Amino acid sequence: MLLRILKLLTGRDTGDMCSDADTNEDGKIGTEEVIRILKEISK
Repeated sequence: MLLRILKLLTGRDTGDMCSDADTNEDGKIGTEEVIRILKEISK
């Protein structure tokens, strides 16, 4: 998931992105989602 979001942020095609990835519900996948994932995996 993290890799797909990072690819999306750099403009690479990621195929279909799961809507569950949009954690702040703004309709976009962005840095907020990356930060959330990094916090989760750092626990």
